[in-house]
Amino acid sequence: MIRRLAILLAVAFSVLSPAFAQLSDDHGNDPSRATALNGISNLVSGVFEQRADRDVFSFPVLPQWSYIIRIATSTVWDLRVEVVPPLGTPRMATTNTVHASAPAQMTWTNPGTAGRWFLRVTPMFQFTTGSYQVAVWTVPATNDADGDGIADAWELATFGAITNADASSFRLGPDYSDRDRYLAGLGETGTLAIEAWSGVAGQEVFQWTAAPHARYAVEAASQLAGPWSMLGEQTAGAVDLSLAFTNAAATTTAQYYRIRFAP
Repeated sequence: MIRRLAILLAVAFSVLSPAFAQLSDDHGNDPSRATALNGISNLVSGVFEQRADRDVFSFPVLPQWSYIIRIATSTVWDLRVEVVPPLGTPRMATTNTVHASAPAQMTWTNPGTAGRWFLRVTPMFQFTTGSYQVAVWTVPATNDADGDGIADAWELATFGAITNADASSFRLGPDYSDRDRYLAGLGETGTLAIEAWSGVAGQEVFQWTAAPHARYAVEAASQLAGPWSMLGEQTAGAVDLSLAFTNAAATTTAQYYRIRFAP
């Protein structure tokens, strides 16, 4: 009888194991597979298919804009949501530990450049499954009353008014428009340039100073007029803002490099 029961259990496990391994996942578990939320307002539903599941979303952000993040339980008992930068540890977290219709809510202000940040949603204590809803939105009038795509806080700090700069103005310098400076975190006197270079063909290393949480494209060309080809990308964290890139594939003696802010 015991032997027969063991055989039945083994058969049942062999049938159930592949099904468990092939459980569908409605949202990716890490930033590389994050579900993209696009636009100013987003509302999406999710399901924790298994207790160890976690769902990751990416959403577009602008410098010094504030975002409201609201999350509510549905059939899942409780959950946790974190705001995660492109590189580094979570900046903010909130929980909803009661199965109820009342959502948990937090307001977060982007301390870095334009780009995409992430929301990581997990079951609290990872012991429950079920569904939930998460929403991310901003009110443009609160962040950008004149609608020029530049945060009012940045314009006030830089120019003393919110109507003195836009995408076509170059008040801070001829190389970048005022809006491009705002998006890239260059500030009043900042520049984006290769500041140090070393090595030989086949092992060339160059460095530059980044803005917090900014992402950069590294490109090369055999002549200054181009065409330019992509070598790779580098992303800054919140503290160490000195970035370096090694071009181990460089084989020509005449090689030009450039770095480009890539939100």
